[in-house]
Amino acid sequence: MNIFLWICYFMETFKDPGFLPTNTVEYEDELHELFIECRKLRSRCNLPFEGPEMLPLHVQALRRSIKILKRRLGSLCHTCGCVKPIRAKHCGLCNRCVRVMDHHCPVTDNCVGEDNR
Repeated sequence: MNIFLWICYFMETFKDPGFLPTNTVEYEDELHELFIECRKLRSRCNLPFEGPEMLPLHVQALRRSIKILKRRLGSLCHTCGCVKPIRAKHCGLCNRCVRVMDHHCPVTDNCVGEDNR
């Protein structure tokens, strides 16, 4: 029984929890697209609108666009340089992003993620 516990401990300690690759091309492409979208949004802010009655609609459209941009920006990890899928989180102790991260285990000093649950 004792040997089995040590085997499990070492497997969990050294197994990859589902680290995401760092400095990906997808990250650079998404940043470039977001930059272009921000420039378009900025130019839309400077456009004249038809009149005071159209101002609430104009502001509402701008708010919606900003909300979408913030959501897309939130899916990026600037430390790792990757696009994070849903439920992926950045671990400050490992300094990596982990797919389906649960927590960082202090016993194994490793993250608990998709591949080592």
